[in-house]
Parts: sequence; structure tokens; C-alpha cells
Amino acid sequence: AGAALFSANFVIPLLTPTGYFATATELNPLLHTWSLSVEEQFYFVVPALLLLCWSIAVRRPAARRWLWTLLAAGAAVSLALCIGLTFDIDMVPGLPVGLRQPVAFFSPLTRAWEFLAGMVLVTLPVPGRLSPLAARVLRATGVGLVLLAYGCFSDATVFPGVAALLPVVGTALAIYAGSVLSSREAVDGQGPSPRWIATASAAFVWLGALSYSWYLWHWPAIVYARAFEPSAGRWLVVLAAAASLLPAVASYRYVEQRFRTRPVTPSRGPVLAAALCIVLPLVASACTVRVRSSVLDSATVARYSAAAAPHVGDENGCANLTSVGAIGVERCTWHAAGSRGSVVLVGDSNAGQFAEAFRDATAGTGLSFTLTNKNACPFVPVRLVRSGTVVDDCFAFVTRSLRELEANPPTVVAIAGSTYGYNTWTEYQMIDPKSGKLVTEPSARRRLFERELGATIARLRRAGSRVLVVNQSPQVVRSGAAVGRRTPVYRLSDCSPLAIWIRGPQCLGASSFPTTASVIL
Repeated sequence: AGAALFSANFVIPLLTPTGYFATATELNPLLHTWSLSVEEQFYFVVPALLLLCWSIAVRRPAARRWLWTLLAAGAAVSLALCIGLTFDIDMVPGLPVGLRQPVAFFSPLTRAWEFLAGMVLVTLPVPGRLSPLAARVLRATGVGLVLLAYGCFSDATVFPGVAALLPVVGTALAIYAGSVLSSREAVDGQGPSPRWIATASAAFVWLGALSYSWYLWHWPAIVYARAFEPSAGRWLVVLAAAASLLPAVASYRYVEQRFRTRPVTPSRGPVLAAALCIVLPLVASACTVRVRSSVLDSATVARYSAAAAPHVGDENGCANLTSVGAIGVERCTWHAAGSRGSVVLVGDSNAGQFAEAFRDATAGTGLSFTLTNKNACPFVPVRLVRSGTVVDDCFAFVTRSLRELEANPPTVVAIAGSTYGYNTWTEYQMIDPKSGKLVTEPSARRRLFERELGATIARLRRAGSRVLVVNQSPQVVRSGAAVGRRTPVYRLSDCSPLAIWIRGPQCLGASSFPTTASVIL
């Protein structure tokens, strides 16, 4: 419905959950329609922009210069807004911190500079003095920037921001230099290119003409293939993308080209066609509500959905507290009135997994229960290094909480956390608090982790608390996956409701538990 009404870039952020345990956005088969909506919104503005430029230009001799000035000024403002919001700079009054990056990504105002770059490119004259050698260097530079973005960008890339300049500027340079070379070849009357070059060029031209239709079809094909068979490797993505060429060819020939080459006459036909293109998706969207309900309400999907639902600690914000005694801990405490003792559960996101179990087990015992966890933060006083960055807030959370637990010792302190991840995954290192040295090797990390965990348990016991250490939650990994890499781990959210509905527990495919999951405890 959002795509049909040219507003998918606003609908998708509203319907897509964010956060530590959010379902991957890659499971949305219509995620790619956000850019189409931004494009359509831009097409609504461009005629007014051109009309403004024309009204200014007819009164002045330098018409093209006025157009460039207006386009360049608009692009500069849009780019500045894009970069600022991407890096959480307060540039829009009243816009919350958590919404700045999504606005930078999805807003037509922050992505307008990319379209305006194309408009500037179209209006630039092709210089006759640029030599073929200079044009080839310019084209190679542009293609190099695009390839650099393709090879270097990852899920960790802060985007769009400054990073978006690489593919946009690279594409503009390649197109402009190609235009210069084409015009020079036409003027110089060069002979035909070698046959293999002509064949390759024709293939690329054919693929380029098909690219818009292929863009429409490739993403739904990839999403449904991955959602139905999440245990498959990269080959399934390649196969799905290749298979989507078939409907892309059909829609290009029978829809895109038919409407493009059809003469536009002042009749009701085009208006009726446009109305149907908007109304039919809205009707289909309303019909899918019933289908979606039948899938989600099935017993199997309902059971999986309940298991994947946020835990009570996530709902109450217990992972956002700075320590076990911080302001706000009361919303993470149960059975506090008239209690004869207390149980405190601390740790990383694994601790949050056991919140309901501890809450229900302590109910009626006279013991109060408090949960305070920090996601991706083991409850040991070591400085954790994640992807080359020291996680200072994690170290502060643990050391501050230990001091507070010693000052006001509870009856029981339960520590729950991941041992496999921090001691095995290559993205993690640790700084030894005694020597100050960086520890990278997995076996050395395990020894340091065990030493500091033992010292933590000893401190809590001396303060008068009993200590319960809970093993980590089991993690399902791909069979034969390389140890030390995070990617092989499966989450329940990797299974789409459709795959769960059809295949049930087998939606993850063949899997096994890591033998090193309990290496410490």
C-alpha cells in the first residue's frame, strides 16, 4: 500500500522494529520499494523546480548558469542535512536522536542531492577540449570509486552520510567521461570496435535497459528464497537473483516498453491505467491481511512467535540502566514489598533470556527479584574491545554494579552470560586489567575470562551473597561452520512465518550446537 501511494519510505520505518533483538529488515520482501517512493516524490518536485528555473532564466541571459546555481545550492543543503543526521547531529529541531539516522536514510530531502547530481550531470556541456586520455582516466576513476564502495561497504558502514559520496560521485564521473568519449568518437568518425568489445557492450546495454525491471523483481525473489531456506548458503541468493531475470524480462517487454512507446493522447485511458495501478495494490494489501492472520494464528507460528517475543526485561528497559543501583531499577524489580531477601540477575542479553524464569521462581517465596543486564557485555571486570573499539560503558557498568552489590549484598547474585561469543568470535578482544595488555588469542582470552569471573564470584561471596552462575543459552550454528566467526549463528527470527507455517521446526535446516559453548563453566 505504501509503494502504491509513493510513501513506502515513510511506511517501512514505522513498521520495521529496531533494536538489539529486532527481526532483520532483510526479511521484508518489499524493502526496496522505499527508493522507488523517494524517486516518485522527486518527480513531483522536479517540474516545479524546472518551472522556477525557467521563470528566472527567461529574464536573464545566463539561463544555464542560473539552473546550475539552483541545483548546486539545493544539492549542498541536502547533502549537509544527510551527513549531519547520519551522524546524529541535531540539525532538525525536535527530531529525537533515535530517528535521525532513519530520516537521513529514508527522507527525500536527505537523498535529493543524489538526484540533483544527476540533473547537474545532464545539464553540463560536453567539453571539446578534454582529451580522450583524460576522459579515460576520469572514467576509470569513477568506476574505481564504485568498485571501492562495492568492496568496502558492509553492515558496519555508516550510511548514507559521507559514504554515499563514493558511489554517487563515481557513477557521475563514469557517465560524464563516457559521454565525452562517445561524442569524440562520433566527431572523429572512428571505425567499429572489435567484435568481442561490441558483443560485450551490447550485453551490458541489454542488461542496463533491463535493470529497472530486474530491480523490481530481484529483491522479493531473494527474500522469499532466504526466508524459506535460511540454512542455504550464498548460492541460493545468486540463484534467486538469476531466476528473477525471467519475470524481469517479461515485465520489461510487456509492461514497461508497452507504456513507454505507447503514444499519450488526451483520453481517459492513461488516467484509468494510473488509477488501477494504485487501486489494485491497495485491494491486494487489504486481502493479504486475512491471509496473514491465518498464517500467524496457526499453532506452530503462534508458538514460535511467543518464543521470539521480547522478554520482560527488554520491555521494561532493564538493559538500559547504568548499574544495578541506578535510577529506574524499580521497573526491573518484582515482589519487593515485605521481602525477606533478594535475588539479583546480572549479565548480558543471556540474562534477559531468563527474566521470566527467575521472576516466576521467586514469586511467593518472600524474595524480591531484580534484573539488570547490559546487552553484549559480560559481567566480568575486563575492558572489552569490540571490532577495534574499547567498550568503556560496559566496563563502567560492571565495576559500578560490583561496588553496589558489595555495599548492599543481596541474598543471591545470579550471573548469566555468553562465554562462547566473547572467547571465540574474532570481533572481540580483551584488555587485561592487571597488565593493561591487549589479549587477542582465544585460549588466552578464555584464561583471562575465567580468572576475572572467579575473582568476581569471590568478591560477591565475601560480601555475603550466594552466587549462581548460569550457563549461556544454546546457540544454533550451521554444520561445519568455521569457529571464530559470528555469521554462522542462527536466530529464530531468521525463519519467516511462512517458512515456519510450512516447515515447522525444520525451517532452520540441518544444524548443530557448538561443542565449545560451555568452555568456561
